[in-house]
Amino acid sequence: MLTFEMKLSAPYTPALHRTLRLREGQVVTGPLVSCLMVSRGDASPAAAAIECYRRQSYANRELVIVTAKRDSAVGALVAELNDPTIRCHEVEDRVLGELRNFSVAQASGDFVCHWDDDDLYHQDRLALQMAAIAATGAKACFLSRLLLWWPERELLRVSYGRTWEGSMVADRSVVPVFPALAREEDFYVVAKMAALHALVQIDYPMGYCYTVHDRNVNDEEHFERVFSRSSAIDDCATYTQALSLIGASLPVAGR
Repeated sequence: MLTFEMKLSAPYTPALHRTLRLREGQVVTGPLVSCLMVSRGDASPAAAAIECYRRQSYANRELVIVTAKRDSAVGALVAELNDPTIRCHEVEDRVLGELRNFSVAQASGDFVCHWDDDDLYHQDRLALQMAAIAATGAKACFLSRLLLWWPERELLRVSYGRTWEGSMVADRSVVPVFPALAREEDFYVVAKMAALHALVQIDYPMGYCYTVHDRNVNDEEHFERVFSRSSAIDDCATYTQALSLIGASLPVAGR
């Protein structure tokens, strides 16, 4: 039996702590989840994020990719894959918040999920987050901790606990319009959702690996502060050991 700690939060009520229990190999089923990827249009690193999507154990899903680059490499990759669950839309240049709104508009699912093109995701991420939503009746699920990976500095650690906006899986009907901002657009959306609806967090850092690189919207000082509050991965004394551990379930090669 696999167990995961959850925290259910709702407006004007104390938080509740619960445990999610799943059998080893249990198949989680549910409504269609639209994974939404806003991409710069390059094949790398998007190819790894697409591979993570295709590995997902949750079957009822689709991937909606939006890029402001015409004749993009990621569009060519999608065409080559010929996966009927993956669609790529090439649109005129807009700020990030507007691109996210466009991706939601193209989604077919009752649930939507952030699926950023520069991060990595465990094959059971969708299954566990949808199981947490089903078990609690929450309108959205977030991971309370993530893996933090900075390849250039050979840092791989576990984040501190908070509501990590990029890990959102949510009932589409409660997701407000993203503000037309180039950064922190998801912060405002999640704050509005938390003020109105029940949200659940699940402690599953292996579910999402946030990757730091030279094209992130935040600067190095921001990530230095984030890493200063992080902790080592259990049973990993070195970076090499940590990378080997996550490499068993995430496509880290070549990053």
